Amino acid sequence: TQAHAGSINCVTYSSKRNLIASASTDKTVQLWETLTVISERTLLKHKKDVTSVRYIPLDESQLVSAGRDKYLTLWNLRSKKKRGE
Repeated sequence: TQAHAGSINCVTYSSKRNLIASASTDKTVQLWETLTVISERTLLKHKKDVTSVRYIPLDESQLVSAGRDKYLTLWNLRSKKKRGE
């Protein structure tokens, strides 16, 4: 997976999963493995800039992103599927 094509708006860290999640103006969320600093996954759903991203505190296998498209997306990182919007 490549680096973001646009500016990064927000970054969050999961100590349980050793992952950094970044939200970008390129309409994506990327997951970065902290030991190798390699993008392990790109999450696609938003139609406009992704403005924020956060891990769910009690269960860091879930991530929520918000975008200028006025949607919140809940990602289940275990299944590699989007849970809802």
